[in-house]
Amino acid sequence: MRPFRTGERVTEAGDYISGMGEKAFYQEGETFGVDPATGEETTWVREVEPCGPVLRIDLM
Repeated sequence: MRPFRTGERVTEAGDYISGMGEKAFYQEGETFGVDPATGEETTWVREVEPCGPVLRIDLM
């Protein structure tokens, strides 16, 4: 997953984490803002939920 810089367009809506660890939600088409913690340009990465094991249940 590549990082995005302040000013780049958001290509996928979701929660993102700044270089200082601050979380923000962005909609597709918005532009990434400055870091809320510092007020300066930063990089943003998409927050990914941890996946657990996939369970398969056979009903027969």
